[in-house]
Amino acid sequence: MRWSCDAFVSARTARPGGIATATVDAQRLATFKTHTELCEELVDWVVSEQIPGTFTFDSYFPNAPVLNHVHARQRAYVGELKCNRKVWFRGVELRASEIADQIGPELRKRCAWSSWGTTGMARSRSRF
Repeated sequence: MRWSCDAFVSARTARPGGIATATVDAQRLATFKTHTELCEELVDWVVSEQIPGTFTFDSYFPNAPVLNHVHARQRAYVGELKCNRKVWFRGVELRASEIADQIGPELRKRCAWSSWGTTGMARSRSRF
């Protein structure tokens, strides 16, 4: 997807009255950004505005680039992990589902979502 945006911007830049005539801010806004890049920008904005609290993510955003970005800003986060995500737990790299298997049934809780049915996803938590 990014390559088509780059090609579009290059083609527009070459035309008279194209993107080259736009302001720097307009050019920035016209450039494609991934969900990860947008999330990182939002994290930076929250940190710069000194908004307190823990970042909370659905299952899409707890990935290495986003969580490393939050961690670098020394902020806490909680997120729902997809079961195939790999995490380091007690010095060993495991899939989230393998960690969940180590939790006894008496400690597991199943969440019921009104329209999504029942899910028992692993959760990630970090505090500084």
